[in-house]
Amino acid sequence: MVKKIRIKFIIVTMTLLIISVIAVLYMNTVYRNHLYRQNAMQYLELLSGDEYPIDDADEQIEDEHYTDIYIAAFDASGNILSLHSLGNDESGSGNDENNMIDNATMKAAKSMYNSSKSSGRIKSYIFISKVVEGEKHIIFANIRPGKHRNVEIMGTIAFTVSILILLLWVSFFLSKFVTDPATKSLEREKQFISDASHELKTPIAAIILNAQALSENGDTNKHLKNILSEAERMNKLIRKLLTLACIDESNGCLEKKKFSLSESCEEIVLPFESMAFENNIDFSYDITEEIYYSGVCDDIKQLISILLDNAFKYTPNGGKIKVNLHRKNHRPILTVYNEGDGISPEALPYIFDRFYCYEKSRSTHQGSFGLGLSIAKAIINAHSGDISAASEFGKYAEFTVIF
Repeated sequence: MVKKIRIKFIIVTMTLLIISVIAVLYMNTVYRNHLYRQNAMQYLELLSGDEYPIDDADEQIEDEHYTDIYIAAFDASGNILSLHSLGNDESGSGNDENNMIDNATMKAAKSMYNSSKSSGRIKSYIFISKVVEGEKHIIFANIRPGKHRNVEIMGTIAFTVSILILLLWVSFFLSKFVTDPATKSLEREKQFISDASHELKTPIAAIILNAQALSENGDTNKHLKNILSEAERMNKLIRKLLTLACIDESNGCLEKKKFSLSESCEEIVLPFESMAFENNIDFSYDITEEIYYSGVCDDIKQLISILLDNAFKYTPNGGKIKVNLHRKNHRPILTVYNEGDGISPEALPYIFDRFYCYEKSRSTHQGSFGLGLSIAKAIINAHSGDISAASEFGKYAEFTVIF
């Protein structure tokens, strides 16, 4: 239980942190891109207003990290006269096969010439155009991230991952600190249950023996019968509490042995046939042969018995019970289905909690303490398996155990 709380705490904490980090990075990236485009446009305006200061352009370009800045000249007919890169010594016309300007840049320049705007953005390019002595001059820049931006991005990602790993480590130890009171409380509860069960076992046994002795002497007093009945009921409760205490104390350290799960299941199922006959219940089972499992055989038998006892307890006369043991993806799966009142949606999440009775009046009448399903869950948890319940209220209930 505490382990699940710690895992949930870590998941919630890390989810919130990751969302926060992603949001901050996204906003920062959007802002930096906007600032980058704005600075690039201002730089183009500076260049276009200074009659292309090519002599010191390389130094300015390096300072501003704009590596792909071009100047294109078109005649009145739209023919390209020249296309020059400020970061490259090569220049020439679009028809020069040796020109270092690629076709994508040429196409972008022509798109800018055909644009009705004097400035703007086309794909990854921003541009400013003006007419000089009958020629249309366009200065434009490719604002896709350069090498320095990629290095920044990779650095940011590496830093973010490092921070998240550190936060995960901190969350792990913080979760231990947060759940420590719950852990101590559960340990005290387990210790109390164990101690109380052991202390109550002897006096209850003495009461039962004395009541049985009086009954054998011919005393048929109804009060004596009530004492014997309630003492037996308390004895069952103590045995269940001791079972839970033993499972808790094992902490999952079981002496597991390989055994035939198919044979064990059949051994538990067969005695219930007579009970089904007496109560006119349609009882059927389908047990796949030669399914083997490594675990504590007696505990698994007790688990199966609890589920069957629970099914018969809540199945009316003329109802139906089905038991199925099969293998799926190399894992044994046991299902116990019964018709009846089922389990209400409100109660379904709590039926495996200790001392929880989803039909209190009925459960009390039938001698239930709300521990049967708790014991079943504790057994399968100790075997690293899983148990779940599905139900349609008023129709059926089905328990599934995945070993």
